[in-house]
Amino acid sequence: MNPHTRGRRLALAVALGMVGAGGLVAVPAAGHVARVATNGDRSAKVFDPKFVHTIEFGVAPADLPKLGLGRDERVPASMQFDGVALDPVGFRLKSGFASGQPLEGKPGFSIKTDEYVEDQALFGIEKFTLGNEIGDPSFVAEQISYDVWRAAGIPAPRTALANVTLNGEPFGLYVIREGYDKKFLRRHFSNPDGNLYESSVGDVDMADQLLDARTNETVNDKSDIAELAQVVETVPDEQYVAELSKLVDLNEVFKYWAVEALVAHFDGYLTGTNVPFGNTDPAIVAGNTWPNNYYTYHDPDSDKFVVLPHGADWSLGNLIGLIPLQGGNTDWQYMREDPYGGASFRTLSIPKPGARTIARLATLPGTEDRLRRNLEWAVKKAWDTRRLLARADQIAALVRANGPPTAREQWTPEQFETAFAERRSFIEHRADLVLRELGVNPNR
Repeated sequence: MNPHTRGRRLALAVALGMVGAGGLVAVPAAGHVARVATNGDRSAKVFDPKFVHTIEFGVAPADLPKLGLGRDERVPASMQFDGVALDPVGFRLKSGFASGQPLEGKPGFSIKTDEYVEDQALFGIEKFTLGNEIGDPSFVAEQISYDVWRAAGIPAPRTALANVTLNGEPFGLYVIREGYDKKFLRRHFSNPDGNLYESSVGDVDMADQLLDARTNETVNDKSDIAELAQVVETVPDEQYVAELSKLVDLNEVFKYWAVEALVAHFDGYLTGTNVPFGNTDPAIVAGNTWPNNYYTYHDPDSDKFVVLPHGADWSLGNLIGLIPLQGGNTDWQYMREDPYGGASFRTLSIPKPGARTIARLATLPGTEDRLRRNLEWAVKKAWDTRRLLARADQIAALVRANGPPTAREQWTPEQFETAFAERRSFIEHRADLVLRELGVNPNR
């Protein structure tokens, strides 16, 4: 039977004829997913953080050789999510400089539920990824970081934990991440029809044509990026803020920047050079200078670009990503805090030079003060230490109870405890340290 036809029949059978705004709605058998309180949002069932989900994939033996690093082609796979069956879904390995793993190891996975069956969705979710957390054995960093961005009003992926099997073999514990697609945009923007771009290589910024379109791919009209590039490259300094503000939502970007610095996501768009404002010596700007791990959306209603976070596993004091930078960074200890790493990460530093759109603001009057105001706001409004510690402890309890269950895992319980203690220390002390850096009394 043609897999497309087979998939439509199976999906229709599972859905029992139920059709909603998210397309076909799979009806669960027994399991946690049937008991989740969603507050009207069915997709919350996919990201319930209170337990470890179970996801089982089946891929035909003939398709397994097609699952390689760097391959964008998806293969059909059956999927059972907490007892909910969808078949077929689009399935491929996730690539990445640090987290990419071959099928023989513990790869990350990318899933599109509507790859072969039009409008097929898992409780309204059509795209999600499964992170192998090779870069963060605490399983905490990106989950907490996205929580802080959302608390600041910046759209960010929802997450949860899952045990994953492929063709009956346990692959281990993963982080489920919500995907950036039109469904995501519809939940966060009044108009989801704009261009969504992903930074797929490390040396691009919002003004670069190399950004990959993730919506409207067929049209692939990047004239909005070209217009922004023209401003970045030609407008003189005295007119730059005014002209940039016509194309970029700078209020949103400064909030994004403040949270990125607050959670120490040095592998993101703007934060990472640790060079203080007012420094003009280019030799000091060393180490991590390239923008990475972000999306940008051109909101049709405002006709402006916003920045969205991505790939935040090297955050909350996670030093793993700095290892390849040790030789080039002018201050290797700038992420250190006794006894654990990261809580002293500088927040008031210039943006990465490679992020030209915002880096041009570094020498302009008012930029440091604007970042300072947004940092103080983010600490007080988006960083709830008690709540974040409770969330981290919740994640840790689930990890301890569920892993490492397979030989494919590349962490041990001892490594988890060390990494988790570092992340927890960062969360506990971060707000006070940032306020002191800003010259604000933490007890005020």
